[in-house]
Amino acid sequence: MAVSKNDSMIKKSSGRFYPFRRLKWPLAAFLACAGFGGCEQKKEPLPEKTVAPEQASAPVLEEASQTMAPQQGGGLAGISKMVTRGQLSDEALVELEGEIDANPKAVAEWAATLPLGSNRDTCLELVFGKWGAIDAPAAIDFVRKNLDGMDRTVAAASIAESMAAESPESFTAALALVTEPIPRGVVARSAVAAAFETNPERVASWTLAQSSPVEREAALAVLTELWSQRDPQACAAWVASVLQGDDKTTAALELMAGWGRISPRDAAQWLGAQKSGLNYEEVAPVLVENWSLVDPKAAANWADQEKDPEIRLSLMETIVSSWVLNEAANSIDWASGIQDTELRKSILESAFLSLAMESPSALADWIKKNSGHAAIHDAEEVQAGFE
Repeated sequence: MAVSKNDSMIKKSSGRFYPFRRLKWPLAAFLACAGFGGCEQKKEPLPEKTVAPEQASAPVLEEASQTMAPQQGGGLAGISKMVTRGQLSDEALVELEGEIDANPKAVAEWAATLPLGSNRDTCLELVFGKWGAIDAPAAIDFVRKNLDGMDRTVAAASIAESMAAESPESFTAALALVTEPIPRGVVARSAVAAAFETNPERVASWTLAQSSPVEREAALAVLTELWSQRDPQACAAWVASVLQGDDKTTAALELMAGWGRISPRDAAQWLGAQKSGLNYEEVAPVLVENWSLVDPKAAANWADQEKDPEIRLSLMETIVSSWVLNEAANSIDWASGIQDTELRKSILESAFLSLAMESPSALADWIKKNSGHAAIHDAEEVQAGFE
């Protein structure tokens, strides 16, 4: 049977899209890829010595920097040169922190003139994170009057994170700076991550009080992620006793991602007991995906006990498709031992297709070295369709 790369992508595609699940990208990069184009708040003019970001240039940046801060060690003028050249060293960041301590408003004005790019985001995060800790109302007022779009979201998230470290509920003023769902979710996630270290129980209460689905899901995901790393048993007990429906599914996804690597058998036992209270078809693959990283054979044997044929197929494909990349012989031998003929063929097809997509030569080498293997015909079919 011919198998294409597109067939594989369709087969392995998942259900819901979780924009905040295990967010690893820089904040502004994530927002750009998510298609966020800006907030609706009206932007007031920047102070007289600044320019709009799209009009910023190196000479103007240097002039603005020279008028906004003392020239100690180069000051903002020196930092501006490094920013525009794409070189922002640790020493420059330390110097920038000193400028913020001396005059956070001046540094915020300067940061708002920087050209678009990762250094701009870094500077915005630093200035509003520190300013939020020094004088949150003043920082919030500046953002409300002068920033919009991704800049506003980056600043709001940084302020919220600083405020939340003091009190889990206090960051709502920073959250109010953004109105669109995705940016609000990002701000909520940053704040919850900071507040969790101070008072996890109050963070949990605040999260459950949120009515917005996006904010609630974002906060719940990061809360469960952090809690499951600290105490998976306690987190699991809370999820089981307090959450229902979509909330329970969102939390279980994060719980299985962490617990599935630490103690997968305990995680599997818990998931089995909660099967009817969440979207099991969506959560179980996350468990086996992480379980297979530490013990793929045990994960596969567990998946083989699943009674629902469609879920069973999905779980086993998830495991074998990654297992074959690290232990081709063991994974293919295991799959070859599946008793159900149709299921065995599907799993072997997934394994060989995964191997071919990783490296066509790897599949060719396996075929060359295993001409007498029981799965040789399955491998040859995949190779013919892949070519």
